[in-house]
Amino acid sequence: MKTNKEITSTDKLLNAIRAKHEGGRIDKKRNAYLETTVYSSPPEEKKKYRSRISLGVVIRSNTLVLILIDRLSKSDFDIIDFASYKFDSGMTSQSEDYPVFLSQKIMEICGGQTNVDIWTNISTLNVNIKCIKIPKVPDAQITNTVYWMYRKDVLFDEKKFVFDYEIIGETYQGGVKKDLAMVYTAPAIEVKKIKSLFKLAGYPVSGVTVIPFAFQNFFRTGVIQADEVVCIIFISNNYSRIDIFDKNNIVLSREVKTGISSMVELVAREMEVGNLAGSQMFEMENESKNIRKDTDNSNIEGSPQVVYAQKILNSFLKNSLDSEKGSNENTLSSGKIFYMIKPALQRLVKQVERTIEYYSVNSGHNNVSRVFVTGELSVYTRFFSMIEENVGLPVAAMGDFFQLPDDDGISVNWEDLYVPAIGVALSANSYTPNLNYTYKEKEKDLKEKRIKKYISAVFIIIIAILSIFLFVKNSAIEDKVQKKILIEKRLSEFDLKVDQNFILKLVAKSEKARGKYKKYADSYLNIALIQQLSELTPSNIRLISCTINLESKNKSNIFIEGLVVNAKKRQDLALAVYLVKLESSPLIKEIRITSKVFEKINGRELLYFKADLEIY
Repeated sequence: MKTNKEITSTDKLLNAIRAKHEGGRIDKKRNAYLETTVYSSPPEEKKKYRSRISLGVVIRSNTLVLILIDRLSKSDFDIIDFASYKFDSGMTSQSEDYPVFLSQKIMEICGGQTNVDIWTNISTLNVNIKCIKIPKVPDAQITNTVYWMYRKDVLFDEKKFVFDYEIIGETYQGGVKKDLAMVYTAPAIEVKKIKSLFKLAGYPVSGVTVIPFAFQNFFRTGVIQADEVVCIIFISNNYSRIDIFDKNNIVLSREVKTGISSMVELVAREMEVGNLAGSQMFEMENESKNIRKDTDNSNIEGSPQVVYAQKILNSFLKNSLDSEKGSNENTLSSGKIFYMIKPALQRLVKQVERTIEYYSVNSGHNNVSRVFVTGELSVYTRFFSMIEENVGLPVAAMGDFFQLPDDDGISVNWEDLYVPAIGVALSANSYTPNLNYTYKEKEKDLKEKRIKKYISAVFIIIIAILSIFLFVKNSAIEDKVQKKILIEKRLSEFDLKVDQNFILKLVAKSEKARGKYKKYADSYLNIALIQQLSELTPSNIRLISCTINLESKNKSNIFIEGLVVNAKKRQDLALAVYLVKLESSPLIKEIRITSKVFEKINGRELLYFKADLEIY
């Protein structure tokens, strides 16, 4: 563990470097060295997109590879600058001074560029990528389903590994429709280390991925369009990786331990067994010393045979050996070198053949149609022929999709160094698995976006309601204003002169009409009174007489006489009810009982009464 003193000194050195570059930014001439040669948008279309600067950083065992691109669109980009750096003597990615080295190199290649989107990779060692089938479940249950289906095949410690997945499509199994999920796990400590490294260097990364996902970016962005199933073979120093892609998605990935180092060992072993002469051994030792001195690379270790074998193999792969010198005792012909490395090539080809057959059988005979090669064997066409002979598929180099720089000094290793770096630089969270941004972060961001969306929707609804209310009120106000204008217009047109004579005439006219109506009412008052009495008098009241007096000036009366024919005990109550009914009449003002006696008529004792009804 670093002490506080060591961390502080590193920070001071990083701050000094940043201050130096911020004081005077590097004014380095940068040209677009490379453009995609297929599926590139016309120049007039590039203006429609908002470009974005992206930096791909690939950290290898002894090399740092940087490539800065301008993302003109999803499938179109220009490379602004690129560089590769061998580590200083004794330096590794775990060295204490490595953050200073990384900060210097990133600052040099970025120059005055700001808001650079930085993506990098971690080693695929202990990274497991697997494609699984899961049953159709609700969205809320997908994560648990993927997790437990993956745990059935792969055991891992959740505390030590990053777990992430992506639903890449649908498939059928036994006639049942299922979802196809790409699941991967990676050592959490490696992700933490790479994030801490870039943070200490002063350039926090936007994303952390692995090389197979970088190759997947080529298909998902459309830089390389392949509608069929394709296989990519990536040959590195210590291992090779075989990846199969179907419909732009990685569906199978496996690592093979055969790499360039295996071939170097075979060449060195053959040279050692070959019993070279003393002069040849002396020349080999001197050559190995020169190689170490020229490369200043501590990773070139081992016996002089190993170091010399590395040079021989590199020259062989770059087609720089002269086959005509095969008769010279101090040189090895191309045929001899091929014979030396042939077992390693055959093992690698056999693994490719088995991988393709395995996928074909397990995918329902969905056959691979093309093979791409990248890495340190991407310039060796004889290796391509071996694959074509054994697998029976066309083989091409990934670099064929790009226009290589004219500089011969870097063209020979362009495929090995920069093609994976381009894939890393093309990364984006929308289509690239990011070890720094897994499904947990995605679900959290999605939840926050949904909350913001709901809040925005509520505000929009409130604003809409208020707008409608305001519109209705404004319409009502406008309607009243229009009515007011119309009334005022009519009022202005009505020119009425009101004076005392006019009012007296109206009063006289009203009195005349009132008298006419009163006379009419008086004429029919008797009939109305008789009709009212007949309607209000029940069957148990027998009226004997009814006299109407309308001649009095003060008041008018109706005199009635009658008999109550109910049972004796209920005669008073029946009379009272009758009088209440009479009082409810609008014509009768007041009732007075003038006489009330019991009389025996025809053997029955009846209540005889007289009443005075005052009318209005």
